Amino acid sequence: METVMIGLRKKYPRIWRYEEEAVRRICIEYYYAAVCQLCFDLAGEIMETEAFQKAVKAENFTAFFGRYQGEGEILWRIKEK
Repeated sequence: METVMIGLRKKYPRIWRYEEEAVRRICIEYYYAAVCQLCFDLAGEIMETEAFQKAVKAENFTAFFGRYQGEGEILWRIKEK
């Protein structure tokens, strides 16, 4: 977000705080999508880490990405035996 705002401030030097918040609200969906995809892409590597292997996981462990108490996506599900 800071990179976006630096670029905008160069072009529009007098950006108000409410305008910055409007840009943030528009960009946030793109940030969520990018981070979600990154987590999905790295799922295999995450599950291979020693820390993940040692973690106690409940039956049908699910990795979920989304907003706090909002909509989201299940990235992967592990069925423990």
